[in-house]
Amino acid sequence: MKKSLALAAAFLLFAFALSCGDDENGPGPTPTPGWEKMNVHAAAPAVDTSLVMAGDGAAHIAFMDNSGQSLVVYATYKDNSMSVRAVGSSGYGEGKEATLALDGGDEPHIAFYGGRPVFDLFYNNMRGSGFVAVDEDGTVGRWPSIAADTAKHPHISYYDESQGDLKYARLDKSKWRVEAADVPGDTGLYSSLALDSGGNPHVAYYDRTNKTLRYARRERAKWNVETVDDAGNVGKRPALVLDDAGNAHILYNDVGNGRLKYAARTGGTWQKTALNFSVHDDTGAALALDSSGAPHVAFYDNSAKSITYAHESGDNWTTSVVASCYDAGGRCGLALGTDGKARVTYYDNAAGNVVLAYEK
Repeated sequence: MKKSLALAAAFLLFAFALSCGDDENGPGPTPTPGWEKMNVHAAAPAVDTSLVMAGDGAAHIAFMDNSGQSLVVYATYKDNSMSVRAVGSSGYGEGKEATLALDGGDEPHIAFYGGRPVFDLFYNNMRGSGFVAVDEDGTVGRWPSIAADTAKHPHISYYDESQGDLKYARLDKSKWRVEAADVPGDTGLYSSLALDSGGNPHVAYYDRTNKTLRYARRERAKWNVETVDDAGNVGKRPALVLDDAGNAHILYNDVGNGRLKYAARTGGTWQKTALNFSVHDDTGAALALDSSGAPHVAFYDNSAKSITYAHESGDNWTTSVVASCYDAGGRCGLALGTDGKARVTYYDNAAGNVVLAYEK
């Protein structure tokens, strides 16, 4: 590998209740009662947060912090205790867009894009083996998304900026296998990856050439690619989840109308719904499905200036204001615990912190 890394780890233990800051433009809506908030770690600039719930009820969180030294931050929260591990990534660029997955043993797998001056995709299993370069062929690794299969092998989707392609990598024993999943035009931005019960990858992503939402799935070593939505400029920042039957559900930005849309695939047909939730085209929403298959979403509401959580209830959506934030950024994280209650992570620009919020 052409780069080396000196690891520096800091273990922090702190948690306190907080709310987003307001500015001269005035406060946002009053937060809905019933949400507790914990500061996770300082971070800058606006960051995407990745959140996964473990089987033991612990919340696992990952994100990048470039406020000083470039850090990959990995945190766990359980039983009112927050543990934070910040691993220095100097030499691996100004890291961006960390993504987290847990395997069947609840062990973490983290991928991130090493920004300037290296522009490559990196991986770390957080077990002392350090960072590994997954792909160094050109400017590669933007907007990675990671998942782990039943054999605990990581799979990563990401954008190859040099070629304008969607790429996919999987760890086969000790070797990374890398391939292009979709090539024509400038495609593969903002990828979101999920594995089905057979370990086959499914990816939702944005096609910048055609300004459409695309969906790819790999079966029998072949990629099947289709356009999900081409109604205007749609598809930025998708979040993909598979239900128990392996059907895809995608939450994404309708850029032209400044709102979220939701698409669900059943029997080869996509059902698309425009949601009355205002978003900025560069902030990402998060999606989760409950035990009945109903969608839950978390996002920064660009009109209300709030971190908002919503879930489908029959033909309607029930919304809750998690925090009043005049200025937030990045992608929210969302996960449902075994108790069915939501956990949300987000970046508070005003305070310069990543926050974990959970329903009481």
